[in-house]
Amino acid sequence: MLLLLATGCDVVLGLDERPRLEAGVEDAATADAMISCDGTSIVRSEFASDLDLARHWDKRPDSATIEIIEGAVAFRPGLNAAPTIRTNSSHDFTGAIAQIKLVEAMTIDHGGMYFRVVAAPDTTHCFFEYDYEPSNFSDLKMTCSLGGTVIDVKEILYDPVPHRYLRMQHVTTPTSRMVFSTSPDAVEWAERHSISVTFALTAVALTLTVVTDATNTDSSGLARFDDFELCRP
Repeated sequence: MLLLLATGCDVVLGLDERPRLEAGVEDAATADAMISCDGTSIVRSEFASDLDLARHWDKRPDSATIEIIEGAVAFRPGLNAAPTIRTNSSHDFTGAIAQIKLVEAMTIDHGGMYFRVVAAPDTTHCFFEYDYEPSNFSDLKMTCSLGGTVIDVKEILYDPVPHRYLRMQHVTTPTSRMVFSTSPDAVEWAERHSISVTFALTAVALTLTVVTDATNTDSSGLARFDDFELCRP
């Protein structure tokens, strides 16, 4: 996704205590196999079935396909589309954590993926952005957008092993910041970026989006995600 200051070095943090579920939190049937974020769970999704997906998410397919494949939520965007899933309730993200497992990244030219914490309006959000470009080059961006203006972008070369899990964490002391970290196993986390947050996070949505742009000519693109969790330390 934690830290107080962004540096050029990776800070590795051990998160090895499994939390108990908050009373009333619905969980997938096999959630005991899922490595949880360090805190009290608010939302957990293993995407084990269509029912598990519908429990916490709304599908916005944009004429594309969103389905469950091998226990993960899969997006087939086709050509020039942006299928999205969005949490069907708003949540207070103050001091909270959101993380996701990137099972399979897009590997077609001009394809991309977004993992967002969306405030109000929708043009104000913090997010991971994955881009796959020609010549097998892919990168991972971390940034926030304030009313559509992107601020303080950090870009690194994407590696599917250390970047298998993506995490955003809001820290409130000494100042309000969004911390971006990655992990190969959801146990040890490396901090990648940190951005000052000046907007309210008291009623946010979490979204996953896969996109292909108008220049894309390959309709075979596929991306899969698993093990989403929203929690409070």
